[in-house]
Amino acid sequence: SWPSVYRKSEAEIIRIVRRKLREDGDGKTYLKNIVDLKCSVDMTASELGLPRAFMELSEPFESRLLRTLVMKEYLPLEKIRSLDDFKTVFTHVFEGICFTLVSHGHQQILILVL
Repeated sequence: SWPSVYRKSEAEIIRIVRRKLREDGDGKTYLKNIVDLKCSVDMTASELGLPRAFMELSEPFESRLLRTLVMKEYLPLEKIRSLDDFKTVFTHVFEGICFTLVSHGHQQILILVL
């Protein structure tokens, strides 16, 4: 994707969540519900040699980064065929997020989400 350079990196958020879960004894059980990021790369248009980066434009454009994430393959939610399986996946992900927020003093974020 090409988000703004000012937007927090999804890879950074994933790494923080996985680290916090690993550090907490009870949190380790939720690691299986958070994507397993193998690597990530952020590159600017000029680093990629894209023409736009070198054009003299009358109005500057918003700085963006190409952000690439490499992780194991996960099936899209559309592949889930039963409501029970969907509830299981959704519940596991939600529990992982809730555990991370509550165990690290971010209950106010959890309340906003709910």
